[in-house]
Amino acid sequence: PEGVADGPQIEANLQYVLTNYKTCFGRDYEVVRIPMPPDANGRYPDNNGEYRTYTNSVIVNGTVIVPTYEEQYDTTALRIYREAMPGYNVVGIDCNDIIGALGAIHCITKEIGVDEPVWISYAKKRHAYANESGYEITAKIKSAHGVSAATTYWTTDTTAGYSALSMSAVGTDSFTVSIPQQPEGTEVFYYLSASSNSGHSVLKPLVAPKGVYSFTVEGTSGISSESGLANKFVLLQNYPNPFNPSTTIRYQIPGSRFVTINIYNNLGQKVVTLVSGQKSAGMHEVEWDTGSFTSGVYYCRLETAQGQVLTQKLILLK
Repeated sequence: PEGVADGPQIEANLQYVLTNYKTCFGRDYEVVRIPMPPDANGRYPDNNGEYRTYTNSVIVNGTVIVPTYEEQYDTTALRIYREAMPGYNVVGIDCNDIIGALGAIHCITKEIGVDEPVWISYAKKRHAYANESGYEITAKIKSAHGVSAATTYWTTDTTAGYSALSMSAVGTDSFTVSIPQQPEGTEVFYYLSASSNSGHSVLKPLVAPKGVYSFTVEGTSGISSESGLANKFVLLQNYPNPFNPSTTIRYQIPGSRFVTINIYNNLGQKVVTLVSGQKSAGMHEVEWDTGSFTSGVYYCRLETAQGQVLTQKLILLK
């Protein structure tokens, strides 16, 4: 609760992070607050109370194990977890007997990861518009022995099941596919799946299809209409910029055509190709994960087979 124990210092630390940092996708962090309860005698740590906390939990596959202490407080904490993590099985475990030993669920457990995991890095799609020809889904997918398959499952009616779209490899460890165009007001539900050559697989979100991503199709492209760029050839400034370790590049083409996006260093040398292929009309995006690239100024060059060329300056800070 506000002003209790070390709450003010925690809040100050949190505000510092929110003011100065963003996620690896250049987005603001989402904060979920879960009130900490007092101990059995109504005391908080600044009055020698036990440090009861609900955030000392652990996620095991599709289950969230949450420490619990007293029902009148526990019900609120468990509700917040379930609202914030749809599709997960949220389970409370009484920790009154162990919290006095300075630990709860996360403190007393040790996690063991799967051998040769499949890793998916993906930022939920924020915007989709009725005038786009499709809704591009691009993810970074890696595995020690290579990725054998990547798939996006989508639907507009979860009771009717999901349709599968095979994702194509593009750039370094990136995979992409477009969900078909939908009418304005349509809510689209989707999730990702990937398998490795060694036989492992993973879903994103992990609890799909119980918990999935979704977006609602809006009337017109906000960026294009507000800037007067509809049906034009556009390379938008990457975001974030400066960035580390990855950044997103958005571009718009007025008609179907062959597109290439190359990144050049400050000496004019091409260092990586992010896109090389036929693209449909509309807004597209691609992520550049810089990996072992060093800090400096880079240039993103968008070209079409018709001879159109656009360039943006990118700043990598490590």
